[in-house]
Amino acid sequence: MAFRSGVYVVPTHRWYIERTVWLIAGFVLLSSTTLAALVQPYWILLVIATGLASIGVSLTGFCLVGNILVRCGFTPMLATAEWKPGQS
Repeated sequence: MAFRSGVYVVPTHRWYIERTVWLIAGFVLLSSTTLAALVQPYWILLVIATGLASIGVSLTGFCLVGNILVRCGFTPMLATAEWKPGQS
């Protein structure tokens, strides 16, 4: 974990689960906001759903996208070499 002048910079040396979830959420938010502005205002519901999902993850620790990514072979940021899916 790098520090630059007292500012935390997220590690980018590999695509771990948390980083990939942030990327997917960013794409969903940008695309649904664009679609809501240009095509149909109801696309804003996807922005709301993404926000509610983020709040749900922070309160419960369960992330549907994270679980899908584990099944696709991604590992958590702090995983050790012997980490297996289902371990905390």
